[in-house]
Amino acid sequence: MKLVHEEPIDLEAAADAFERRGPQPDPAPRDRSTWHVTNLLESANLIARGDVRYHTYEGAPKGIMSLGRIWEQVADAYLTDWAATYAPDIHVERDGIVASLDGALIPPGGGRIHVVESKLRFTLKEDVPDRHWQQVSAYCYMYGTLYACMPVCRIQTRPPVAVARLHFFELTEQETAETWAQLTATKRYLEQQGLGPRAGGE
Repeated sequence: MKLVHEEPIDLEAAADAFERRGPQPDPAPRDRSTWHVTNLLESANLIARGDVRYHTYEGAPKGIMSLGRIWEQVADAYLTDWAATYAPDIHVERDGIVASLDGALIPPGGGRIHVVESKLRFTLKEDVPDRHWQQVSAYCYMYGTLYACMPVCRIQTRPPVAVARLHFFELTEQETAETWAQLTATKRYLEQQGLGPRAGGE
C-alpha cells in the first residue's frame, strides 16, 4: 500500500458543512449474529497472543469511541461537499463476513472509486497503525477496488492542536488478497474451535 496523495482538511469548513447538513440518522444497528471484519482482525491479534476467542465489544461505549463517531459525521459532511460523489454508511458482505464501510467516494474531477475509513487519533504522528492498514485492505477487497481515502483528525493536548487531512492510498491486488486470506483463515480456525458470533459471541 502506498500513499499517493494527501491534502489538508479545513476544520472550519468541515464544521460549517456539518452545521449545514446536521447530524444524520445512525445506520442500521450491527447484526451481532454475523462475522465482522473488525472483530475478526481483533480476534487474529488475540490469537497471536495465545488468547483464542472471537473478539466482542462489551459494555457501554467508551467516550473516546463516541468522539470517533462524532468525527465520522463531520467527515461525512465535509466529503459530501468535497467529493464528486460520496455515499456514506455502506454495508457489504463476502464469504460470510460483513463490513461496515464509512463510505465510498469518487474524488473531485472524477477518477476511481475509493473506500472511505475515517479515523480519530490522539497523536500528531503521521503513521498509520497496522490494524488500520488491515481494515482498509479488507474493505478494498470486499468492495472490489484498490483505492482508499482515509480522513484522519489528529488531536494533541499539550499544546492543544487539532489537524485533519485526507490521505489517499493505492493498494495492490496481492496485498488485498493476502489480507483477505488471513481474515478468512482466522474465521475458519475459530469455527473449528466452535467459536464465533453464533457460539455465544457478539
